[in-house]
Amino acid sequence: MKKILVVAAGLVLAACGTAQQTLPVANEGVAHQGNQLAKVTPDASGLVYEHSTDGGRTWQRSTLHLDLPTRQAVVALSPDGARAGVMATLPGSASTGGLPALFTGPAAGPLAARQAPVAGDVAWVGSRLVLVGGPQRSLVYSSPDGGVTWQKLDGGGRFNVPATAPSHGAPLTTADGVTVPVTAHGRPSTVRLDTSKDGVTFTKGVVVTLSGDAAPGVAVPVAVTGPDAYVVVDPSGVLHVVHATTQETITPSGLPGPIESLTFTDAQHGTAQVAHACTSKDGCDHTVTPMVTDDGGHTWR
Repeated sequence: MKKILVVAAGLVLAACGTAQQTLPVANEGVAHQGNQLAKVTPDASGLVYEHSTDGGRTWQRSTLHLDLPTRQAVVALSPDGARAGVMATLPGSASTGGLPALFTGPAAGPLAARQAPVAGDVAWVGSRLVLVGGPQRSLVYSSPDGGVTWQKLDGGGRFNVPATAPSHGAPLTTADGVTVPVTAHGRPSTVRLDTSKDGVTFTKGVVVTLSGDAAPGVAVPVAVTGPDAYVVVDPSGVLHVVHATTQETITPSGLPGPIESLTFTDAQHGTAQVAHACTSKDGCDHTVTPMVTDDGGHTWR
């Protein structure tokens, strides 16, 4: 039996077993490559960046200063674990998707502030950084030098983006490059899994037809489960298990709410950030709970 270690914004859960496996939460401030982990947590002074080289047993901590407070931050590690990128989304104009605050550098630190064209999500392809975000999540950029200079790859202008413009999901690091899920808003909505080996040239990939409609500006969550294998979260609540030539739709059990993000370490073991429904008339704080699966997404606990 495998031992599952779940690290999610400071929360650690473990299941009994013998072999340890790190299972971080995608796009919630945690990233991993082998025994290396990086974590970013917003606080009153900016961002707390933490790095571990021993699977989360010990951490090195530093502070990244921001001009404005935020609750949105993500972190990415390069495939070799040598470089880290932290992106925070600061309050700003909704037409631009918020204001970016990017930091890059050696994973062990220090991280330096960089200028980013838009706020969003980042992933490494070798030493190249891919950025997805902007209004309606319609823009894709690539940087060959860790965020010093940028090349626009996809999308229209930074303003006046149509509500029906395709929305790009968080870029996903794979064994041989990066995958960017592209949600097309229609009836029905679809997700196309575009791939790149160099972070510059993308190939249009398999298309998944959703049974629910994705709202404008919303990119549905997707996780990599292996070579040419993914799990796509449908707005209706079902999951699509996707391979190069086959697709299977499953109805998960045990989830108390919609999945906001998910990560798989292999085809069976995954974790998801699940949102809590709120019915208070006095306002609600956004809360999420990490849940795990060991059967490919059929059941969660």
